[in-house]
Amino acid sequence: MARRPVVRGASAQPASRAPASAGKARNIKAAKTKPAKTKPAKTKPAKTKRPAAPPAYRLSDIADAQMTAPQQALRDAISSGPRGIRDKLTGPFQIWLNAPDLGLLAQALGAHVRYNTSLPPRLSETVILATAHWWKAQYEWHVHAPIAERAGVAARTIRDIRAGRIPKAAPKDERTICTFVRELYKTRRVSDRTYRAAHALFGDAGMVELAGICGYYAMVAMALNVFRAPLPPGTPRFAIRPYPQHLVQRLTLRDGRDFTLRPVRPEDEPAMREMLQRSSAEDIRLRFFGPMRLDHDFAARLTQIDYDREMALVAEAEEGGRLVLLGTVRIVADPDNVAAEYGIMVRTDLKGQGLGYRLMTEIIAYARSRGLARISGEILRENATMLRMAEELGFERETVPDEPELVRVTIALGA
Repeated sequence: MARRPVVRGASAQPASRAPASAGKARNIKAAKTKPAKTKPAKTKPAKTKRPAAPPAYRLSDIADAQMTAPQQALRDAISSGPRGIRDKLTGPFQIWLNAPDLGLLAQALGAHVRYNTSLPPRLSETVILATAHWWKAQYEWHVHAPIAERAGVAARTIRDIRAGRIPKAAPKDERTICTFVRELYKTRRVSDRTYRAAHALFGDAGMVELAGICGYYAMVAMALNVFRAPLPPGTPRFAIRPYPQHLVQRLTLRDGRDFTLRPVRPEDEPAMREMLQRSSAEDIRLRFFGPMRLDHDFAARLTQIDYDREMALVAEAEEGGRLVLLGTVRIVADPDNVAAEYGIMVRTDLKGQGLGYRLMTEIIAYARSRGLARISGEILRENATMLRMAEELGFERETVPDEPELVRVTIALGA
């Protein structure tokens, strides 16, 4: 089972004690700590907005008459290969014209992993679709969804992949590939169980080729997303879950301070970094199981999320005439949306205000609303206060094999 999908560790402390907490919750029991009071949220009438225009392509469009000799060589190599002659280079090929030497090597690798591996087209296209969905690579999906269907991937399977589900009605080899691809991208590793299941079907050479297909099409997806490769006019884009505005609410801490609880946004990165920097080294250690480099990249990973797969709630309040973050809680679901890992952090100077407890109850309620079956987390065994709060919330404990310093807590989210 893959652990700690977003940030390492889930050592949290209850609201009465620690800022840096990470745990999980179950059927909520009455706690000794009083939760923050809820005030009715003031809502404004929703405004009608026009659909946002597709983002602009970030590179120049290079016409044939403008091509240099290396660019022409790239165009000719693509046209003479298995992809055939094209009226115009689009997608990754359009991008690689700006670096034709790289493009020449990349397109040759792409031709091999798409057309010349031991995996039949039905399976290689399944890999490509799973990759396109994970990276939300619009162009990659647009091109390969019809190719996959022609190669024998069922329309129902394609719908499942697009919805982020393992296609349970698909053949075993397609299900195995979807599990492998998603676990690889999510954890940057593949468990022994997942590896054995795939290896039994594809063997040594097939496994190397499978990893190679993932690597090539992940590279393609990165290029498409970074440079905003345009889709043909009128092509529908992925229905990525919009910002969940309905989760925004106004609450009050024990000291009477009002705050807003809302889903995190990418622009929260500076405030998230400040919140972490204002927490004690001990709280950071308890939360992340060791010292952390609290830089831009780390904070960005905590604030740039896909609401389809995870949720992070932040507590925001005004201090000194500006908005700051007081704490945050998150869950990251597995590919099947059955179970989730959680983590929680409350700023050190806000212990004892009921914020940590309230964050936990809100994320548990959200997880239930999404139909998750359970939430789990890992806590340092020395973190007695967090373990006590987890128990009050209804979590059950178990030891972590080969890691005696950790306790795993899990809560079932039955209706």
